[in-house]
Amino acid sequence: MENHPIIKAIGEELARARKRCGWTRPEMIKHMQTKIPVNTYACYEQGIRQCSIPLLIEICETLGTSLTTVLDTVLECSTTTTVDQIASKLMKLAAGLYKIADEK
Repeated sequence: MENHPIIKAIGEELARARKRCGWTRPEMIKHMQTKIPVNTYACYEQGIRQCSIPLLIEICETLGTSLTTVLDTVLECSTTTTVDQIASKLMKLAAGLYKIADEK
């Protein structure tokens, strides 16, 4: 799961969105309804860990964006995997049919 291109790209986009808000990671967490450790959130941004879809939606909303916008950006910027492959994996991931660890 570590350093998976999709998870890493989502994390990079979350970091960009947070920086556009002018927030540090601790400030970001303070704005969220669900309280998570700052180091956990840092792992999401660094692509070290993946979060649940509901938590990802909350993070996006807190950052003033949507999950759709984040995923669209990730798909547009992908250079390591084709857009169709990423879209397929994201749909399977959202449906609970695919686990990142399956690729190893």
